[in-house]
Amino acid sequence: MEEGFEPIEITTLSFFDFDGCLVDSPEPEQGKKRYKELTGEEWPFTGWWGKELSLNAFSEEIKSIDKVVFEYNKRKNEPNSKIILLTNRLKKLSVSVEKILSNLNFVFDAY
Repeated sequence: MEEGFEPIEITTLSFFDFDGCLVDSPEPEQGKKRYKELTGEEWPFTGWWGKELSLNAFSEEIKSIDKVVFEYNKRKNEPNSKIILLTNRLKKLSVSVEKILSNLNFVFDAY
């Protein structure tokens, strides 16, 4: 053990999912329609979930889900608690995901 390092006992480990759980991010069908409303253009890709634009085009509109925020805050304030974000979004989208979470005041111990 490193000098000056004192381990803590983790008593609560909580996992939160990103899309549709913690945040109300657009699903492909509604997102493609909203993209056209915002830009006047058709969605330029075949896929959705792996595209950075599926987050960045709507980052100011993506809101948190109140019921889940309540649970997040409970876990965040528990002593000896660790909170982990899970998502099926590709690693290349981690900066966009973390920016949205930061704008919504979410902080996680691991992503």
